[in-house]
Amino acid sequence: MDVLELDMSDAAWLDPTTLRRCLKQTAKVRMTWEEAELYRANSRTELALNWLKTWYVAETLAKHAVKAECDFREGERNAGIIVLELTISDPEAFAAQVVEFAPVFDPDEIEAPALIFDEAEDWLEKRGDQSPRFPELERCYRDEADEAKESEGDRSESNEREDEEG
Repeated sequence: MDVLELDMSDAAWLDPTTLRRCLKQTAKVRMTWEEAELYRANSRTELALNWLKTWYVAETLAKHAVKAECDFREGERNAGIIVLELTISDPEAFAAQVVEFAPVFDPDEIEAPALIFDEAEDWLEKRGDQSPRFPELERCYRDEADEAKESEGDRSESNEREDEEG
């Protein structure tokens, strides 16, 4: 086994023991997941949060790797296809993190996909000025967050003018 292929949409079915055993056979992992509404959503804020979630998951998993690369592209229905290629340095911790994130990618799970946004925002506040492993994901998040702030500012100015005129 040269590279362990992990599709995160199936992660809920992963057995942690089997995952750890596979990671001991090969330290190279290719993880793939689809992030809904990464390229188009109901609001800029929603887009920013989706990029933040993606960045958070990628950076958190990369903590357990000596080498980490990320590729992403637009898929069907405005989704993003994320591919992480990692050389794992700590199989035990990595396996535990994958199992912890698994419910986030489970389409039948309701609570975990919502709670991940709070975790990602907490992580962002705590990380400070650390250099990102994936600056391209950070840039996508920050660009969308800036756009969200600008569009909210434009809306509130418009509402203030309407209030003054009305």
